[in-house]
Amino acid sequence: MKNILALVESRKAQFAQLPIFQYLQDDRVPARERLRWTPHLAPLALGFGDLWRDILRRETADTPLQVLINRHASEDENHWKWYISDMRKLAFLGDMPFSDSLHFLWNEQRPKTRQVCLKVAGLTYTAEPIVVLAAIEALEATANVVFTKTAEIVRELPDEQKTGLHYFGHVHLIEDSSHSMFEADRQSIEDLDLTHAQELQAVTVVEEIFACFTEAFEEIMLSVEQPTADIQPTLIAA
Repeated sequence: MKNILALVESRKAQFAQLPIFQYLQDDRVPARERLRWTPHLAPLALGFGDLWRDILRRETADTPLQVLINRHASEDENHWKWYISDMRKLAFLGDMPFSDSLHFLWNEQRPKTRQVCLKVAGLTYTAEPIVVLAAIEALEATANVVFTKTAEIVRELPDEQKTGLHYFGHVHLIEDSSHSMFEADRQSIEDLDLTHAQELQAVTVVEEIFACFTEAFEEIMLSVEQPTADIQPTLIAA
């Protein structure tokens, strides 16, 4: 498994260099403004609750690896509730009508963020636990990049603005860091042996996960550069 973990670290370093993360560190932009893109994350943030609960966790945990995965999934499956709470507090969309909110999230110009959970589900639904483990390592790596940056921004906010921001603040980051594939199990994970076929599949899964996250966050950067381009509903004649 060491080769897979090394690949994850390499792709994580590349992912962290995306323009969106450089922007999030730009203190010339007010801290709250650097979080204005966060409503675009909704399909991904909410979709991961379903992924952890219905795809990555399996009721028949007949191997130690699946027990480990199930434990991890149980801890992560409700983080979407923090996202809802943060969105309520940040209120970037104000009183946007429900129909316009749907268009904001499901418009033709911004499909990549919606596709992340679908792609991860496709990659892992029938995969062996050891391959699912590789997928989770990749998912945790992308999350660490994102939430490290957002937690730094939240820390810059005035007290009245940052109080209660759990998803994008340090609560989420600390929660994820405390069980990033369970550090107590790290050595045993590194020592896992994969067959040649398993390693090939794990490499493919890791590469595909980083690719779809890269596309999603490149797309999110467009929402920073063109903040109103995707919130105007396309009207259909009756």
